[in-house]
Amino acid sequence: MTRVVLFILALALPATLLAQSVETKWSRTFPGEANSIRLLPDGGVIVAGGISLAGAHRAYGFATRLSATGDTLWDAHLWPND
Repeated sequence: MTRVVLFILALALPATLLAQSVETKWSRTFPGEANSIRLLPDGGVIVAGGISLAGAHRAYGFATRLSATGDTLWDAHLWPND
């Protein structure tokens, strides 16, 4: 139900609002692949994903919490069991 309502609201927006450019506040590059990005109420984000180690047939996961200004607040790496 929420998706339908949001879709209808998006159709009601004037084309001039949709055509406006977006300003990049900050950007960050992560090794591997970010599979999930969650926007937080304070403007920060949590990014989670995984990295495959070439030739080792292993992978590990990561999660990073960033502030609204792009600063790293915490970082976690999830290594596989041997």
